[in-house]
Amino acid sequence: MRDERIWIHGGEFLRVRVPAYLERSLQLALAGVHAPFFEHRDAGALEVVLQGSEWERIAPRFAGSTVTAGFRLVSVHPGPDSAFPARLRRALNEDGVEAALLPSFHHDHVLVRDDQLPRCLEVVRQLLSDSTAR
Repeated sequence: MRDERIWIHGGEFLRVRVPAYLERSLQLALAGVHAPFFEHRDAGALEVVLQGSEWERIAPRFAGSTVTAGFRLVSVHPGPDSAFPARLRRALNEDGVEAALLPSFHHDHVLVRDDQLPRCLEVVRQLLSDSTAR
């Protein structure tokens, strides 16, 4: 049975560390990215999570970047449940799923290694089921 509150974005997602001195160029390049992406500042670099095909388009401008491949992005719409992200993080950790939670305004997103995707989906489905039963 398909749960309309969960969707898996197509294609591989990457974590890319771009040197901080390229921030302005990166901001301009990301303005043309259509797939979901996330960024955060980290000691001397910006880390960006985006779809592999989107990175391929802009990568030539960012020599010196470090790419980690092999991720999938799962988006979850839990409804008006402000505690859901904390419960999701805890449930994934307790189940041994290595994942990064990337919350946004309307949805929560989980960046998970491709080989852990099935287990991640089980945890998310169970948590949503438990939330509905409340």
